[in-house]
Amino acid sequence: MAIVTGNQGIELSGRIGNVIYSRRYGKTVASALPDVSNVKRSPRQLKRQADFAHVMAMMQLVGEFTRIGFGRENPTRSTFHEAFSYNMPLFENAPEVEKEGLSWLQISDGWLAGTGQAAIDDITDREALIGWGDPVPGRKYNDMDQAMVVAVNDRQLSMTGMHDGIFRGMKQALLPMPSTAPGDTIWFFIAFFTEKQALGKYSLNGSSVSQFVGKWTD
Repeated sequence: MAIVTGNQGIELSGRIGNVIYSRRYGKTVASALPDVSNVKRSPRQLKRQADFAHVMAMMQLVGEFTRIGFGRENPTRSTFHEAFSYNMPLFENAPEVEKEGLSWLQISDGWLAGTGQAAIDDITDREALIGWGDPVPGRKYNDMDQAMVVAVNDRQLSMTGMHDGIFRGMKQALLPMPSTAPGDTIWFFIAFFTEKQALGKYSLNGSSVSQFVGKWTD
């Protein structure tokens, strides 16, 4: 059962807005284009820039999971761009109190069944037991659908997650905690996906909408 930590597995190149992305030494590097306008930015523009940077940082952190959760059949853009474009308006339109955390974050989207209930069943400073219930009615599912569970520390920009060897029918997964410091909050998420989705045979039927499980503060 593989455990993903940090910022691994992102394959991205191209441009989003005023930022160019490239792969250097096995890492995704973001470079801002120079501002040649010499026009003083308004408070609204500065806020938009800060929001953009915040969402971008979160997308880079969970890129290993959005690669699966936002995989599309016959894509017109990268899965990273798909996930970023989906999450940016979610953050912008979230109530201010939610912007202080990550409850707005989506690591997956699709038509596969999610779960009617998910919770942090047990937790220590080293690991968390994430449990989930039956699939939501009215959507396709299989007990052998795979689950991905993710824990994100937005202050430290650290994360842990698993998407291999966890199946819907197991109804629980033990997830190591990301690095934390006193006062940090850890945000937990869950989503489901099919074997075909895992193999890169992407479709909206192959993944579920991710769900915010809960949070824990050190």
